[in-house]
Amino acid sequence: MKTLTALTTVLLIILTFGAFAADIPQTSQTMPTTFKTGSTLPLTGFTVLRLDPMTEEIEIIKKAMLAREDSLLTELFEAQTELQSNRVLQQINQLDMDRELAILRVQMRFARLDGRFDLEREIKSRIVTIVTAELNALP
Repeated sequence: MKTLTALTTVLLIILTFGAFAADIPQTSQTMPTTFKTGSTLPLTGFTVLRLDPMTEEIEIIKKAMLAREDSLLTELFEAQTELQSNRVLQQINQLDMDRELAILRVQMRFARLDGRFDLEREIKSRIVTIVTAELNALP
């Protein structure tokens, strides 16, 4: 009797789940997607996300600065004299400010393009503050 009850319960669960699963669209199905160019591509269950243009430019800047930092660290490792080492260390120390200024310039340009002139002035003020502080720190 217990076996019959257990089998009946399992059968009811399978039937219930089967009816429920029939209502769920399958991700393996492909749906045609039409783009502006008129070409059609099937969707296969995943989506490619793209960054907005400003973020893409900032990511390019970050990658370029990381590559520059790696190059400078290699130069520092290969430096033969104290003068060479000091010159490379100055360039490494300058990287953070260069990165920040480059990113701020991109943000300022996009603020101007979006018509957000108040934000553009604010970013420009931050750039001036950074550059002025750097100039004041020079011997």
